[in-house]
Amino acid sequence: MATNDRIDKFAFSSSANAATVGTLTIARHRGGGCTSSTHGYMIGGHNNGTSYDRIDKYQYSSDANASDVGNATTADTRYVGVEDSTHGYADSRSGDVTQVQRFSFSVDEDSTDVGNLNRSGTHGYGATSFIYGYISNSQSSADDIQKHTFSSSVVVTDVGNLSTSRQEGSTGTQGWWVTR
Repeated sequence: MATNDRIDKFAFSSSANAATVGTLTIARHRGGGCTSSTHGYMIGGHNNGTSYDRIDKYQYSSDANASDVGNATTADTRYVGVEDSTHGYADSRSGDVTQVQRFSFSVDEDSTDVGNLNRSGTHGYGATSFIYGYISNSQSSADDIQKHTFSSSVVVTDVGNLSTSRQEGSTGTQGWWVTR
C-alpha cells in the first residue's frame, strides 16, 4: 500500500479538486483520524514495516504542516478514530490488541489507556454520535459493531452486526458504512 505525508483539502461549497495544503510529520498509511472543531488529527500508522505511535495535529483555519503533539500508548498500524467535543479516541484493532486510548483536544499530550474493545480485528472503522463512538470490524470473519462511551473509563458494548464482513471503507453520521 502506498504511503504519503500529504494533507489535502477541498471545499464543500463547490466542485473542485483537492489541493495539498501541508504535510504530516512522517509519511504513513492506515492511521486513525479524529477531528475537533479547529484541528484534524492522525494517530499511528505504518510505513515500510514500521508501526508508529505518533499523534499529528493540523489546523483547519490555515494551510500548514502538521505537528507531532503526543504519542499513543502503543505503536499500531490500524487505529480507528472517533471523537466527542473535547477528546479524540484511538481504538486499536490490530491483531490481539483491543485498546481504547483517549487524548485531549485542548492540551497537546500523550494518550492514556481508558479501556478495551470486546474483540480485536483488522481494518475497522468508526463513526461518532453525540454520546458514543461506534467501531466496526472488517476484513475478517467478524462483522461486529461495538460502541463505547466517551469518558475517562470507557464501557464497551456489542450492539449488532454488519450485513457482511467488509474491507476498508468510510463512515459518516447516522452509522452509514460505505465500503468496497
